[in-house]
Amino acid sequence: MEYKIRIAVPADEEKIRELFLEMLQTIYQTDDVKGYGDGTLDRFWGESPDRIYVAEDGKVVAFLSVEVHHDPMDHIYLDDFSVTATYRNKGIGSAMIRAAEAYAEEMSITAILLHVEKTNQSAMRFYERLGYSVFRDDGQRFLLKKEVFRLNKTKKAIRLETERLILRDYTESDFEAYYKLITDDQTMYYLQDIKLKSVEAAKAEFTDVLDDMKCTNRKYYFLHMELKDSHEQVGSIGYTVTDQPPAGKLVHMGYFTYPKFWGNGYTSEALEKVLEYAFTVDNVYRVTTGCLAENVGSERVMQKNGMIKEAEHVDYEWHDGKMKTRIEYRLLKNEWENGSDIVNQKITNRQENV
Repeated sequence: MEYKIRIAVPADEEKIRELFLEMLQTIYQTDDVKGYGDGTLDRFWGESPDRIYVAEDGKVVAFLSVEVHHDPMDHIYLDDFSVTATYRNKGIGSAMIRAAEAYAEEMSITAILLHVEKTNQSAMRFYERLGYSVFRDDGQRFLLKKEVFRLNKTKKAIRLETERLILRDYTESDFEAYYKLITDDQTMYYLQDIKLKSVEAAKAEFTDVLDDMKCTNRKYYFLHMELKDSHEQVGSIGYTVTDQPPAGKLVHMGYFTYPKFWGNGYTSEALEKVLEYAFTVDNVYRVTTGCLAENVGSERVMQKNGMIKEAEHVDYEWHDGKMKTRIEYRLLKNEWENGSDIVNQKITNRQENV
């Protein structure tokens, strides 16, 4: 399923009204409900910071209204949210919430609030999985809240963008996506040593990742990789700091993506951006990475980004019932700086356009 998440426009209003009625009918288990009144949605089409996100798969199949409030505190309020019945449980809802959270970061707002009917237990479970908890009892409804960015104020969350991708630090609401990725058999075929097999192990590791992001001497720089247009998860990419001598950080790079995205250049595109961040922002001196020799797609990603092969270990690693050969690549900061004219020109063009 290929869907796209975007900001709604006036032409979407009729479908949004239909989805709103469907939402009310689902919540109250009756067709006797009233929809939006005339002019109710007009404020979303003007200059207000309030906006509506829609998910589109040939047609609009979901919407989420997002309001910016400053009283009694700065916060984002998630109001009406509806995913049509045939598109539920496909990850669209989580992706739309992440879009709203990204908007909160853009607005430098840390708190997101929303109401859930106490009888709507499935919605409660959904939001709890995304890191929301009860903030206040409002009678028939709970007011849920999430502090979306808790990083040390001196440490800004990493958010990188390429032509097609967003690469960003993980947040609490990403656990479900993280667990699905790190336990996927095909995705992790060549990474059996870090593949996880239980929810408990994944939660423990994910907690360590979030905690490490707050540290002064951060060790793990693995980023959530998602499509710009739909916020669908592509995979994960980043590096681990293995040492930090006076010359700069020594890091080991890694990446893994869902098979459906292989062969589209996404990983090469992401690696180019992460290398740029590592060498120009994070004081990285040396990057190493490697793969089994049979994993030609992964090796090609390294080669396309100017990495240099420095070792081939014959029958080095036991994998899938037999010994296999492993290859190792490196890239030093000065090698990156003195790379091909094509790579350097790409970076120059981006800097000129900032």
